[in-house]
Amino acid sequence: QKDYDSTQKDYDSTQKDYDSTQKDLDNNINHNCKYCNKMFKFNYLLTRHLKSCKVINTDLTYKKIKGYLKRSCELIGDYKCSSIDKNTLLDVVLYRKDINPKITNKTLNMYIMYIKMVIKEVTDREIYIKKLKEEKKLPQILDDVTIHKVYQFLDSVNSEESKRNKLMFMMLLDTGLRISELLSIQVDNIDFTNRMIYISKTKSRVHRNVLFTSDTKDYLLEFIKRNKIEKFIFINLKTRTTLKPDSIQTIVQRIQKLSNIKKSITPHKWRHTFASNFNDRNGNMFVLQKLLGHKKISTTQIYVTVSMKKIIEEYARVVENNY
Repeated sequence: QKDYDSTQKDYDSTQKDYDSTQKDLDNNINHNCKYCNKMFKFNYLLTRHLKSCKVINTDLTYKKIKGYLKRSCELIGDYKCSSIDKNTLLDVVLYRKDINPKITNKTLNMYIMYIKMVIKEVTDREIYIKKLKEEKKLPQILDDVTIHKVYQFLDSVNSEESKRNKLMFMMLLDTGLRISELLSIQVDNIDFTNRMIYISKTKSRVHRNVLFTSDTKDYLLEFIKRNKIEKFIFINLKTRTTLKPDSIQTIVQRIQKLSNIKKSITPHKWRHTFASNFNDRNGNMFVLQKLLGHKKISTTQIYVTVSMKKIIEEYARVVENNY
């Protein structure tokens, strides 16, 4: 028994030494990986970073990040990660300004942010640089005249494609959805009795319900019936394939040109208009937050400003009527 206890004690001691050695080895490996990464070129390590981005983010967010970083590689792709610092980021800013003198500080900040994210992930190193001051632009909304003109033009064309496009605009204005969310809607997601749509493919990955009006309900039901829609609502009516955001951009640009509308009528403008209308009619800000799918109420407050229409009405009521 005494020999057994002694042997067991030796075994435990050996195991403890082994565990300690293994821990040191793991730490050294991790340290060396970070060290080695600094020696690699930015372009090489970008592939690894984009792989994790694709897993974590939605398709649209991933494409946006990839676009910024790929364009960054035009200048710094061959730079070693160890050499990328504040001055490098300033070089990227100047390089992008040379390519596009009208580029905004908001866009330039995106370049800086995504490059910093790569360096932080692969080398565990922070680059400190002051954020460029961004312009605070008012969200652009569509006035009633422009909306009517869009609908009038689509009615005049009188094709199933034009009816589909009108339905798209009607639903954007009713729901405040992002275009990617709208294109993900399937027939099974729609509760026609309560005029409610369950949205599962969202930017924040948080599912939510949105509502639509009775006029849109009637138009939607007729469209589904006429075109024998069984799954996705917004499809290419010839190929029966689901429409993509890129194809919607082309459709919207064509409508704007043919209808001779000077203002931009991109899908996000309809989302802005929904939010502005909701706010102008004294809608509850927390309800609007839920409908828009914002995580923070502060985002909704930035998103919504007092519309010019409301300002004119209030000015007339308070100032002009008192003279």
